[in-house]
Amino acid sequence: MLLMMSEEQFHVQFLKEKANSLGLTFDQYMLFLIFETLEHASVLEQGVDSSVPTEWEEAYRNQQKNEQ
Repeated sequence: MLLMMSEEQFHVQFLKEKANSLGLTFDQYMLFLIFETLEHASVLEQGVDSSVPTEWEEAYRNQQKNEQ
């Protein structure tokens, strides 16, 4: 039986798989993302185009479409 994941559960699972594909632990990948965000903080202050989906959002939408 296939259990439906919430958006949050899907996001965490996506990040775990991404970390694994890079040869990192989940914790290492989270630290990498934090430091990348801090490095590009000026971009965040200027605003991000929220109409462009992130990689995980696109994957979540694709999963939802495939399950329908």
